Amino acid sequence: MRGTAVFHNEKKRGQVLYIFDTIANAAGRKQLPSINNVPEIKYFPSIQNEMIHLQKSLQMNTFDI
Repeated sequence: MRGTAVFHNEKKRGQVLYIFDTIANAAGRKQLPSINNVPEIKYFPSIQNEMIHLQKSLQMNTFDI
C-alpha cells in the first residue's frame, strides 16, 4: 500500500507530516509542542491515536534546561 493511498487526500497527508515535524522540532529544542488536530488515517486508526497521545504526553513533560 502506497503512502498516498492511506490518506483521503494530499491535505491530510500534509497535516500528518506537519504534526510529526512539529513534534520533532519541539523535542529537539526541548520545548512543548503545540497540539494539532490529527486527521483520520485510513486503515491505521492506531497510528492516529498514538499521534494524539504523543502530543498530549509531550505537553505534560517538563524538560530540564
